[in-house]
Amino acid sequence: MEFKKIIKKTYTRVEPKSDYLKYWRIVRIWAREKHGLNYPDLEMLLFLHSERLFNKAQFTEFDKMMAWDNVRWARLYRDGWISKWRDRMNGEAALYEVSLKGRNLIKAIYKKLEGEQTISESPCANPMFQKRNSGYAMDRDKRIIRKMNRTRKEKKRLAELEEQAYQQQPHVIKRRKEITPYLEYKKQLKEQQQRPSQE
Repeated sequence: MEFKKIIKKTYTRVEPKSDYLKYWRIVRIWAREKHGLNYPDLEMLLFLHSERLFNKAQFTEFDKMMAWDNVRWARLYRDGWISKWRDRMNGEAALYEVSLKGRNLIKAIYKKLEGEQTISESPCANPMFQKRNSGYAMDRDKRIIRKMNRTRKEKKRLAELEEQAYQQQPHVIKRRKEITPYLEYKKQLKEQQQRPSQE
């Protein structure tokens, strides 16, 4: 009797070290829906954030890379995304910075991309989940948000389990026992230094 030889191929891939841009599209949709920022304005804020202080000429230089919009500066300034840091003085141009409102938004974007925060699924915190916002495109985006949140939570849980398993390894337990007395001594020493002198 003849037997057919079956060759089974196994495909494996190394998990990428950096994949935080995987959900960039859905994060920027969230920023647009929640804060009313179009994509070029959001990209402008991300660029200006690393400039720290900038003048209008620096703004215009990056603005030329985008679709023409002669009111972008006025809109970002009016809506509080950009604030003036210093008035024009002694022949030097006025300086501006991304406002606290803008910095908080950018911080939230990075945290969501890096998996530190999820996108809220509450209608109170995220207008995308309000009943008035429905339709094929919006429902599709909400499904992706739920999937993204679920994936991030699973990864976080897996990392916690791996950390717990690592902490239970014999060499880690031994090292912790060795270093604990030293840490307690350092803590007591710090408390004594902070204690006011009784003279």
